[in-house]
Amino acid sequence: YKQSTFFTDKNYVYNNGEKIKNSDGTTFSIEDELIHSQDQEYEYGKDKNLLYLISAWEGTRALTISNIDLNSFEIVADKIWKDKNNLYFWNNKIENIHPNEFKFLGRIEQKNSGFFLDFFTDNEKIYYWISWQSKQW
Repeated sequence: YKQSTFFTDKNYVYNNGEKIKNSDGTTFSIEDELIHSQDQEYEYGKDKNLLYLISAWEGTRALTISNIDLNSFEIVADKIWKDKNNLYFWNNKIENIHPNEFKFLGRIEQKNSGFFLDFFTDNEKIYYWISWQSKQW
């Protein structure tokens, strides 16, 4: 796994040399363990304002999520997260779906292609997410 691309000063957190808006350098910490989701691994860190995620497959640019409850944060599936209050796709809040009811049902993969179809439910509707993932060995 790559070494961390984060560094801090007394004011901000930086990722790949770029200052992250609304970050707090004095409260930032990198967690030792990786977060796993199906076939993804994420390095993560946090400060008093933001959660920071970096995908092992998608490079070193950090995704930041604000106003997330760090104590109840969990990954539902690739690029889909939730906390006790909200559901997120990347760093965008998904409206009108209660996160406690939202769950991963399963995945269909097209053999040797990298294409997959994930299915989810909120106990009222079925949702799907089509994606492609390049394996960089």
